[in-house]
Amino acid sequence: PVPLAYINFIGLKTISIETSVRADMKYFKEAMKKSFCPGCFYINTPSGVFKIDLPEKTKEKEAVDIANEYAHHEEIIARYICIKGLKTIVIEPDKNIYTLTYPPILSLRKNLYIPGQMGSTCHGVKLL
Repeated sequence: PVPLAYINFIGLKTISIETSVRADMKYFKEAMKKSFCPGCFYINTPSGVFKIDLPEKTKEKEAVDIANEYAHHEEIIARYICIKGLKTIVIEPDKNIYTLTYPPILSLRKNLYIPGQMGSTCHGVKLL
């Protein structure tokens, strides 16, 4: 959290911050419409988290299929495909798939600018 007094002290205007946040949200929404080629996925097991590399230029949907079918010698707690700063696709052991998104939210509460706050720091969205 950043105190409003600090924002004022360094000369930033509230309207400038709000305009920037709106612009960031616009670009975030545009980016979320794109398909990505993740380079890897992660599996979470009782003994740790393991990174599994994907073939070059693997599309997002293919990555989900590969991660979903990936077998490991021990129990898999969850699988994760991360698109840095935008979203994480989570595949649970029961094959339930959902996406956590990280929109550029900045809210003003009690004279504090709080990044990523609007009930929660990430928003779960079902992946089709």
